[in-house]
Amino acid sequence: MTRVDDQHALVVAGRLSRRHARRMPPKLRSLLGASAGLTCDIAPEVWSTIGECARARPDAEVAGLILGEVYQDQAAYLVRATGVLPARHTSAGPCSVTFTEDTWSDLIAQALRCRPHRTVGWYHSHPGLGVFLSEQDRFIHKSFFGDEPWYIAVVFDPASGERGVFVWAGEDIVSYTCSSANLPTLERGHPR
Repeated sequence: MTRVDDQHALVVAGRLSRRHARRMPPKLRSLLGASAGLTCDIAPEVWSTIGECARARPDAEVAGLILGEVYQDQAAYLVRATGVLPARHTSAGPCSVTFTEDTWSDLIAQALRCRPHRTVGWYHSHPGLGVFLSEQDRFIHKSFFGDEPWYIAVVFDPASGERGVFVWAGEDIVSYTCSSANLPTLERGHPR
């Protein structure tokens, strides 16, 4: 089991820089699912921070990047989400959020302070709309988080408290069934 890593803490436009491998600590091996594919381990602090950001702006979408580590064992990946970078200086409404030039500058500055963690995905809220990926969300995930099979997308609805994780399944984006107690249970393989 090796750790997938890069020289930069932030992925801009979905492009990664040089990689090198590290051995996976033995205590993490038990988190890896039995089958090939993707296993997500999302720290409670990640859920907590996403929830706090979303509840602070119940009338508008919020978004940001998810940081962590990625481990690979042949065709299987383990994504450990350990932190978030809230997107500031956005233009947001009840059904959309747009990253401005100032947003990206701020995210890069935040990411530089978070090394050696890397971007493992992104999150955004759907206030009062439920948990799903809209066509625009799918476009964003495909365009900016489409070049690695382990990128995740998280959606949180602060009105209902519902949360969901979406992952790559080949060329499709599907909801992910989480088995950990700190994660939601969603129907795996059901595209949203």
